[in-house]
Amino acid sequence: MITGMLREAKWIWGHRGALALEPENTIPSFLLAYEQQVDGIELDVQLSADGVVVVLHDGTLDRTTNGTGWVGAYNWSTLQQLRARYPDGAVSDIPIPRLEEVFDALPNDTVLCIEYKNGPYYYPHLVEKTLDIVKRYHASSRIIVSSFDQFALVESAGLAPEIPRAVAWMGRMVEPWGVARAAKASWVHVHKDSVPLDDLRRIKESGLQIAVWGLKSAKDASHLAMHYVDAVFVDDPGWAKNLVHLEHR
Repeated sequence: MITGMLREAKWIWGHRGALALEPENTIPSFLLAYEQQVDGIELDVQLSADGVVVVLHDGTLDRTTNGTGWVGAYNWSTLQQLRARYPDGAVSDIPIPRLEEVFDALPNDTVLCIEYKNGPYYYPHLVEKTLDIVKRYHASSRIIVSSFDQFALVESAGLAPEIPRAVAWMGRMVEPWGVARAAKASWVHVHKDSVPLDDLRRIKESGLQIAVWGLKSAKDASHLAMHYVDAVFVDDPGWAKNLVHLEHR
């Protein structure tokens, strides 16, 4: 299914599900993104203190949950008692999911982009434990992994070379195609405002594919869609289907 990303139409990722509408990185957010016919769903993984692969974006709990402190300081028994926050900050009754719960909740044709959140806190076994779950669910053919941590991508390539990899960064970088190759990545993920179009052109000409996040409106995406971008991450997938053709399931 990942090979279907190599197509003329832009690939639409639901960023942390549908984070503008539901608590980000939660089962309801992922299900809503799927219902809105995204091509794939992006999520973030970290580790609890006892080694459970937890789906959360921030290194700390404060912004997205009713908890506080570093995610990796708590066992899963504590984290599972917390509740996620809505986009406006209100606390919901929605729990933080484990990665296994995401696989259980979503249809088995769902394509996922799993980001290893190995920063600012480093989890030595995050890549290994994540890939163990992916393989347990026989999901390797519908996964791409990404990270700002280039070493995590090299480790991922060694453990699961069949799963595509994407290197993410903020700001400009000298010879980003060299960084991507060193990280064994075929994709780059960049913020829409951090890379000039000429840099995007050179990245594209190097043979890499480009996905952009930080899109808030069709105006953002319509500009980028004309210039070298293969995929976009959107916070509200509802408007994106009016921008580009989405293949029907």
